[in-house]
Amino acid sequence: LSGRSAAGGRGLAAATGIALGATLLAKSSGVIWLAGSAAMLTAEALRKSRDLRSLAKRSLLMAEITSVALLCVWAFYGFEVSTLPAFGVQFPLPAATHWTSVLTQSKWADIRDTYFLGTRRVGGDWCYFPIAALIKNPLPILGLIFLALLTDLRRLREEADHAPALQLWIFPLLYSGIAVYSKINIGYRHMIPVHPFLYLLIATLATRCATAR
Repeated sequence: LSGRSAAGGRGLAAATGIALGATLLAKSSGVIWLAGSAAMLTAEALRKSRDLRSLAKRSLLMAEITSVALLCVWAFYGFEVSTLPAFGVQFPLPAATHWTSVLTQSKWADIRDTYFLGTRRVGGDWCYFPIAALIKNPLPILGLIFLALLTDLRRLREEADHAPALQLWIFPLLYSGIAVYSKINIGYRHMIPVHPFLYLLIATLATRCATAR
């Protein structure tokens, strides 16, 4: 949606904002979706904008989508405005209850007892999700992902325009990096948002193999 909003006009931009707002409300990790969408839109603007006017138009579109998403969150909480004294925020903030929940979960991850690889510790370990991915995913899927990555890297070396492929990887790399850094070791389910991008990579590999025949 975010990639097509520039061509689809304000209606599609509003739909994208509403979808992102619902994502923010559904999970605290929705903040990463918002940041990832903003990064992808920024990359799209820099890649396709031919002049300053076009860049300004796409930047305005990104601001509209973000505003609609945040407005949806604020509306869900009845346009609440309050402070966050527990986190040292003394000025009024829209949807303060929501942001309190997000910050609480983030802080809670650092003091939670976890058990990983035979060791009990406070907080998490950066290698939790990489190892969990190797354990949780079937071997055929892991093999296809590996082959698809090799094919994609070779294609990047051969093609002059790397932007479309790299733009697709902005969100999964951002999400995975934050997941590893945050050390929230409470289940591999938190990495499910990355899987659609992995399946797109596998689908691209399958398409190239079918075309080559």
